[in-house]
Amino acid sequence: MGLCRWCDGRPATACVCLQDRNSVCSSSLRPAGSFVNVFRLAAVLVSSILALLPSNLVAQNGSLAGTIVVAVGGKPLAAAEIAVPTLKLSTRSDSVGRYLLSSIPAGTHEVTVRAIGYQLLSAKLEFRTSQEVRATFQMNSNAPTLETIKVQGTLDPRWARRLVEFDARRNGGVGVFLTHEKLEKNASMSVPAILATFLPGVRITRMGGSDVAISSRGGRNCPLQILMNRLNMYNGESLYFDVNSIEADEILGVEYYNAFSTPSEFNLRPRGPYGGSRCGTLVLWMK
Repeated sequence: MGLCRWCDGRPATACVCLQDRNSVCSSSLRPAGSFVNVFRLAAVLVSSILALLPSNLVAQNGSLAGTIVVAVGGKPLAAAEIAVPTLKLSTRSDSVGRYLLSSIPAGTHEVTVRAIGYQLLSAKLEFRTSQEVRATFQMNSNAPTLETIKVQGTLDPRWARRLVEFDARRNGGVGVFLTHEKLEKNASMSVPAILATFLPGVRITRMGGSDVAISSRGGRNCPLQILMNRLNMYNGESLYFDVNSIEADEILGVEYYNAFSTPSEFNLRPRGPYGGSRCGTLVLWMK
């Protein structure tokens, strides 16, 4: 048996040399005790290797959590995008404006918040290892302040363009549609009441602290898939979309399809046993 290098010249059964030129050796032993020494050697090796690993490999990243609200009135803002562009990380706020963005490395990063109809918001925030930064972002509308003028029978051209495909599908005869005129006529009603009244087969129930639009499937409450301006608001995930978080005068049009009539363009990848269009689909077009 030869000698291990850097082991004080003692006879050894094994010798492992690490990057710092230190060595881990097991001394010459009787055969009956060899297994014990192998285990001891393995333990020393694991400890030594872990000590050499860069600390950033085991460090946990930080996170950002909080709420997105409208600056005037403080109403929660759903479907707002929160992102750290340099890290290509992003998420969206839920139906009550809450958000959580994880896996943010320590350091100072620019965070951006954007939502349809609101000004872009950006801020530089400092993140620390294993800490959660909490922030409430207040969004300002990008619509100019104008004198109030009431015009009947005419939609803003920007809004009208969103309803071109809406009208095309409505003329196709599949699904149930609530037009802007219908919604405007019943603007005194809450959104849950409008949906339950005018969409056959749709009911509203309390689930997870939210007013949730559901259908019945196999005798069970089945939450509808929700899209808002083509953005996925609920598709079988744990946080339900609260239909009471929006006002009737904010809606341009509503499309409702049952589980068998949902167009392929709205048939998103299901999540969970009742995800996707399995319970039906509600498409909301907002101003």
